[in-house]
Amino acid sequence: MPSSASRVLLQAIRLSNFFGGDLNIGRQRAVQERMDLLVKTPRDVVCTPLTRDGLPLAKLSPVRTVNAGLVALHLHGGAYVSGGARYCQAMGARIACHLGLDVLSVVYRLAPEHPYPAALDDAFTAFCSLLDDGYKPSDILIVGESAGAGLSLALMSRLKEAGLGRPRGLYLMSPWVDLTCQSDSYSRNVETDPSLRIEHLRMAAAMYANGHPLQDPHLSPLYGSHFGLPPTLIQSGDIELLQDEAHAMALALRRDGVEVRYQVLHGMWHCFQAFDVPEARAAFQAAKDFFQLL
Repeated sequence: MPSSASRVLLQAIRLSNFFGGDLNIGRQRAVQERMDLLVKTPRDVVCTPLTRDGLPLAKLSPVRTVNAGLVALHLHGGAYVSGGARYCQAMGARIACHLGLDVLSVVYRLAPEHPYPAALDDAFTAFCSLLDDGYKPSDILIVGESAGAGLSLALMSRLKEAGLGRPRGLYLMSPWVDLTCQSDSYSRNVETDPSLRIEHLRMAAAMYANGHPLQDPHLSPLYGSHFGLPPTLIQSGDIELLQDEAHAMALALRRDGVEVRYQVLHGMWHCFQAFDVPEARAAFQAAKDFFQLL
């Protein structure tokens, strides 16, 4: 059974209709930037804004870094159409605090102004900036939620194409990896997911793809080849629209010989790790255990 804190928060999200409303991109961006009203941002994390080749980044460093020498590259969610610096800093700080390592959060360009492959190009630029800073690929953990999880997998394909080394691992929260939006959970969980709307996702997918086939593996990694990927942890809730998509991604990775662990949490919604509830803390601890972090 979900914790009392999760049940209270879930009801509050539903009553507030915080994520509901129309399909206006400006409104969606404003809503995501106000996520700090719901997300408890850790105070013991130092944020340093950076810019690399014109790309805005945020470095989040926990006061107590227990995994020195390692770094997480964070690719945020937002269906490729929303997610700015304020949200990146809040979510990046949670990752830094709970995993005990520095985080580089990427404020990548958004559709429709900057459709595919802009976000992928920015993710690749950010990864290369970590290499320029002296990190080895094996020092880098790639962390992404929702669209950022799909982007993390697309980045892996780009890294292989470029002949760069394999990162330490992939931590994927509620991954959006099929822009065709056809999994059964889109209908099964339509009444239970408090934050996602299928019409929003379909609109965002069309904006990001900008005429490219939605089943292109760089857009929908579920349809790609995954041989040689590093150990991967996938987490999803069982009341979110993307539950079946996350499960299908885990099966596809396992089919291609990837070490993968898939966790589905009862009563949890899309990207519940963003919120300060017991299940989120347990999810981050599971990530620390899986990736052998201190």
